[in-house]
Amino acid sequence: MKFLNVYFLQCYILSLLLSLPLKAYLDVSKRDDLLKTLILDTFTEVAKSKTGWIEGGKDVYYFLQAATSEFITALIKDRPEQKEFFLLDLGAGLFQWGDGMATAINKRKDLPADITVHILSVVGEDFGKDYSKESPERNGKCIVYKIGKFPIENLIEAFKEILPVLKLDPKSVMFDLIVSQWTFLHLIDPLGTLVQAYNLLRPTTGLMLMHGFPVFFESAHLEQKPESSRALKESVVDALALGNGPFLVYNNPNSSEPYVQFFMRRQDEQTLNLPLSYGSIAQEHIPGTTT
Repeated sequence: MKFLNVYFLQCYILSLLLSLPLKAYLDVSKRDDLLKTLILDTFTEVAKSKTGWIEGGKDVYYFLQAATSEFITALIKDRPEQKEFFLLDLGAGLFQWGDGMATAINKRKDLPADITVHILSVVGEDFGKDYSKESPERNGKCIVYKIGKFPIENLIEAFKEILPVLKLDPKSVMFDLIVSQWTFLHLIDPLGTLVQAYNLLRPTTGLMLMHGFPVFFESAHLEQKPESSRALKESVVDALALGNGPFLVYNNPNSSEPYVQFFMRRQDEQTLNLPLSYGSIAQEHIPGTTT
């Protein structure tokens, strides 16, 4: 657990944001050198691991009290003219969700027989497939990709490199569904990564489902940490409310989960614009962790 605490501490410190006037938006190209170095160093350590997280992922994710297979089934039915679909699991554990989705899709008798569903699952650890040497797995209507050593926080650039290896065109791949379960709260820059993920969604129809994560604004002092579970659950919601991307939040009052689930749809060609900028970096030490 010490490993997890280190990265949560860095996320807490580096997700400080500063609201700006006029039309200035959060832009990962504006990350400063220190932030870039911390992201790279963290990824380098994770990429050395050849084992998964303790929880290891699941073959079914539930968001808004529905299995994720129900979302993609509805989307496929709603777009009969579309024959190729792309799904993405960010922080995929041991790749169970991708296999589970392929099974669920192939069991459906009410889906067209002539569709292809590409299911990409990515993790930072070193236990994915080497697609420079082997082909992705074909499973009925689905093609399943299990990608390791993937730098999630540099999502756009990483896909520009990996998609040609997968024999996919980076210019044409837009994701119809992106999911992420309990991953973003471990990232150094979760909000910047969220912006990148949103911009990979297919315009007008692309959906994103994930768990929330902490976002701390420059105006809030580090010593004034949220004390109530409600404050923790809603921190990312405050950031999303500033932007142009429509979203829904599900907060189960009977759940012990510390963060909300939220759902976003990319409504048009416009990228996600959050009127925020990277703020200062503070130093703080929490007993039991290292920096």
